[in-house]
Amino acid sequence: MKKIALLTLAMMATPAVAMAQDSGNLLPGEFSGNVGILSDYVFRGISQTDEKAALQGGIDWAHDSGFYAGVWGSNVDFNETPPTDGASAEVDVYAGWGQSVGAFSYSIGGIYYAYPGADDGLNYDFFEGQLTAGYELTEGLEVGALYAYSPEFFGDTGAAHYIQGSIGYSFDVGLPVSLGATIGHQTIDQGNDYTNWSTTASVAFDNLEVGVSYTDTDLSKAQCGGDLCDARGVAFVTYSF
Repeated sequence: MKKIALLTLAMMATPAVAMAQDSGNLLPGEFSGNVGILSDYVFRGISQTDEKAALQGGIDWAHDSGFYAGVWGSNVDFNETPPTDGASAEVDVYAGWGQSVGAFSYSIGGIYYAYPGADDGLNYDFFEGQLTAGYELTEGLEVGALYAYSPEFFGDTGAAHYIQGSIGYSFDVGLPVSLGATIGHQTIDQGNDYTNWSTTASVAFDNLEVGVSYTDTDLSKAQCGGDLCDARGVAFVTYSF
């Protein structure tokens, strides 16, 4: 899920309750997957689908040693001119390693964001390294932190740094309920630095999760080139397997 979502609660893209399946003798470790429908795909406070709906899904592998890897995809719409030169899909490939020590958890990994079909001159594809940490304050209540660095960010805009704090609370009222909030700050060498924040609430019905999120940024319409960075609510339904 885009990505390391357990600790960051960041993307609000496909929050899911994963149910892993043993891979048997084919490959050690466990596989899990998710598919979701969202009213909008928002990444760090900015719509990636021109405020339209998104269909997303991914497959993850995890090993007892702490190593993990996965692939995830979504439709996108950056409203390019002409549209035939732009991207209609995003495919992310990621891997890393994480561990837990008591109530503390941490991970280190990398993610490559690819936009197949986009004109090479747009320079959309980019890589990020990510560090995450989480701490369970009490049963069901966890705080987290994320740091991400890209040497050449989306659109060939230079080095970029992203830091984010998060808090999540899970409890049971006959059905599992999850609440979360994040605040993050993005800096880009050749772009507008900005702050984004979000809140999320969801309820799980076995492997099906239904929820809503609210996101916003401090970017102006002029800085964002329109309404894509404005406050918005997002509804989502995901299924995990």
